[in-house]
Amino acid sequence: MKLQNLAVIFAIIIIPVTLILSAYIGTQIDTASLQQSYDTKLKDATHDAVVAFELNTQDNAYSNNSDSIRRDLQAVINTFSGSLASGLNIPGANQERIMPYIPAILITLYDGYYIYSPSEYSYSTKEEIDGEWTEVQKTGYTHVLKPYVYYSARYESGGDYVVVNYSLDNYITIYGTINGNVISNSGYLTTPDVLNEIHAEDGESLSETITYRYNNKKSFNKLEDVQFIYQNGRKIYHIVDKPGAPGDNWYYLNDLDLLRYTGNTSGFNLDYSAREYKDNAVKFNNWIKENTTLKSIVTPQNAVKIDGTKYEEFQGDTTQILTTNGEDPASAFNQHKRRIIQLSIQDNLNNAIAIYNANSGAMGTNATFRMPILNELDWEKILTNVNIVTFMQGLPAGTAVFNSYAIVTSTNNKQYVSPSAIYIVDKNHETYHAINCNEAELENNESLIGFKSADFMKLRYEAINENGDDVYEYYYRRKEYASYGCIVDSTNTTLDVANIKIDAVKRAYYTALARERYNLDKVTKIFLNYNSN
Repeated sequence: MKLQNLAVIFAIIIIPVTLILSAYIGTQIDTASLQQSYDTKLKDATHDAVVAFELNTQDNAYSNNSDSIRRDLQAVINTFSGSLASGLNIPGANQERIMPYIPAILITLYDGYYIYSPSEYSYSTKEEIDGEWTEVQKTGYTHVLKPYVYYSARYESGGDYVVVNYSLDNYITIYGTINGNVISNSGYLTTPDVLNEIHAEDGESLSETITYRYNNKKSFNKLEDVQFIYQNGRKIYHIVDKPGAPGDNWYYLNDLDLLRYTGNTSGFNLDYSAREYKDNAVKFNNWIKENTTLKSIVTPQNAVKIDGTKYEEFQGDTTQILTTNGEDPASAFNQHKRRIIQLSIQDNLNNAIAIYNANSGAMGTNATFRMPILNELDWEKILTNVNIVTFMQGLPAGTAVFNSYAIVTSTNNKQYVSPSAIYIVDKNHETYHAINCNEAELENNESLIGFKSADFMKLRYEAINENGDDVYEYYYRRKEYASYGCIVDSTNTTLDVANIKIDAVKRAYYTALARERYNLDKVTKIFLNYNSN
């Protein structure tokens, strides 16, 4: 009887508890699964935004113009919000419903960054007051693309000041007043050892595969090994006997449309970008070397914030960073530069999110918004690449609230070329190699030439086949195959610049890096050199 009683008690108590626990665990599993799904959708939407950024800016002749950049980025943000809204599979999840949960989007470019976040704005509307329609001013909240923020720091000493605009690599712009004289100059902070490795005095012969359209928007022609040179930062192609326009002509691509280049083509045979880079770098570094006062002012302890106060963490650091190696990631120059950029981004993001948190009700949400703590790996991505960083917070996800962020790096843009993103072409064997490759055919090979790693990626475009159907076609700019020994079957996926062991590879690498750097879009080039002597 007692055993029967225990069984009844067990059935009455344990079974309901088990069912409740089972339901609870199931709910938690569903919540975790939903959060994982949201995280994936956020990353996917951010990736779509990066792809849109690359497509919008790649063949844009005005991609270093601030107005053009803002238009492109607005389209990129629309791509992100549309992709996220469609991917979340939430009933009624359109862009207007999703965006209140996006406290900020960070877009890091070559020499500065944008923050897209909610902000107060004024607007006028008409309301009926005492029987009459009267125009009244009101305020609301909406997402806006904030002004561009340069990676910059101001250094003060006595009555002198110097502003240094940094970039993702070692390109800097310097301006200010020293001893009552206005100074302004820009260039790459480098070393004689690096400059001596650039071998392009006689110019480079460059070519690649292109596809273009010339009759209608989906009718394409392919060409192999078309010669090109850089002109004002964009590629100009040498095409002989183009259908419909016979003759020896130079053209440029605008979103795969082939357009005639109407500038002066006298002497167009070889590309001299690397030589121009070297000549300009020599002049700039000599200018810094001769400006003793400039070097003594630009020290970490002389850096001041926007409010005029000095950084506590830099106190006592009198390192003359302009005398250190701008090519070395571990140098005092690069360590200080990265910290300046990190503090700027951190402060502005925290401020933007905090302001929205205090006013989020204006956009229809009572969620709590906070600047998340980014780890060292996250900051390494942000400080060394062009990125889009999206933050999403406060979105209900089952029994929890979804708070996360996504960082996606752009690897194919005109803004920046990573020092480790160069491959070496071996013309004789029609293969390309990593810069730390030790294969024998690279030894003493003077025919080696380097190109951006992005140039070896497969490209896609939309065309019409023989049946009149829309199809996707693929092609490669470079015809070479990846070296099996150092790329295809290699466990080392890092292109290690510091350990290039073959002299011929080193020369090809630094020459290619000089060429690609010289032709990057640089907004800071607009600064006038008032006194660069």
